[in-house]
Parts: sequence; structure tokens; C-alpha cells
Amino acid sequence: MNDSTTRKTKGFDQLVSTASDLAFCSSDGMLLKVHSKNLEVHSDVFANMFEAATDKPGETIALSEPAAVLEVLFQYMYLQPQPNLDAMRFPVCAAVAEAAEKYLVYSAMPALHAHMRANIPRHPLVVLNFAVPHEFVDLANDAARYCLQFSLEKAVGVLRPDVFARWAVFYDNWHRGAARVLTNQRTWDTTSYGELEDLLRRNPHKCFTEAEKWQRNRKALCA
Repeated sequence: MNDSTTRKTKGFDQLVSTASDLAFCSSDGMLLKVHSKNLEVHSDVFANMFEAATDKPGETIALSEPAAVLEVLFQYMYLQPQPNLDAMRFPVCAAVAEAAEKYLVYSAMPALHAHMRANIPRHPLVVLNFAVPHEFVDLANDAARYCLQFSLEKAVGVLRPDVFARWAVFYDNWHRGAARVLTNQRTWDTTSYGELEDLLRRNPHKCFTEAEKWQRNRKALCA
């Protein structure tokens, strides 16, 4: 087995040597030491932050993210294999994706965006929360369609108020359209009506995510 197949991403403690010249304090009180040059090169926000803070050299800078998120984010600013997102809990990955947008860490964005998209089927509400504020239209639309399987009560407990307001309009439009399909049919037999109602109510997201299968089922019931 060659070295390339066994190589692993270094942990944050292994990555940062005693030559680090900058200290951050995470929201959970952990001290993280990094190299300012790396952050300046990879993040416009950190570069501007350092420029504005030149009057207080050596000062510890407080950040609003927990250490688990910052440790992953900082690894994208060093010359090493990227972190293995599949090995992390999804809430941590989602928080890292938010942090990458906040601090404009461009080197992290492609992998994090791909990971968010891959997790739409399992975590559509979280992905929608991420996509809408940053105006990632395609990602938001795909996540919104998967979210049709949830009740408004479920969604309001997860989505940000501004995201929920926009998604609720989409949700309402879809369900009113589904209701018209059911009420406008004049020749339903009881079995077919019940099966189509079940199809519409229990699996609404599949009319988008499995479009061909959805159309076959609908046509079979409406024949």
C-alpha cells in the first residue's frame, strides 16, 4: 500500500507549531493559535481584521464560533489534505459552511457546498437554512422541495424566521395546487382517490426529486 492511500489529514494540534503568532478564543473558551500569514492569504475578512488591529499586537481575538468549527475551518488555510467531512457530524459541517461564508474562506467553499448538496435528502431543513441567506438559488430550490415532506410545525422549529416565511409561501402554493388536483376530479373511485391523496400528502417532495416515477404513479391512478 502506498503512502498516498494511507495519508490522513492532520489534526489541528499537529498542524499548528509553536511558531504560531496569532491567538483566537472560541465561543466555548478554547484558545486556538494559528499563523496570521496563512489566514491573510486565504481570507479577506481575516486580512482586514488584522489590518485594523495592528495597534494591539499579540491580543487574543474572540470569535463567535465554537472550537470544533474553527479547528476545521482553519485547516482549509494550511497546505495539507482537506478535512474529511464525511467523518464529521453534519451539524458541525453545516456550521463550518456558515463560517466559511462569513469569513470568506474561498478554499473551503467548494467542498462544503458539495457536502451540503449531498446531504439534502437527509437534512433538507438545515441545508435550506444555509442556502437561502447566501442566495444559493439552485441549492435552496432543491432543499425546499425535499422540505415539503415536513409539517409547518416541524419546519418552524428549525428554519430561521426569514427562511421560514419564504418557504411557507412555497409550501402553501404547492399544497393548494395538490388540493385542486384532488377536488377537480369528477370520476374518482374511492380506492384511486385515496391512493392519490396518500401520494400527494405523504410524499410531496418526490414530485420533484423522483419526477419520472411520480408522473407514472399519478397517470396510473388518474387513468
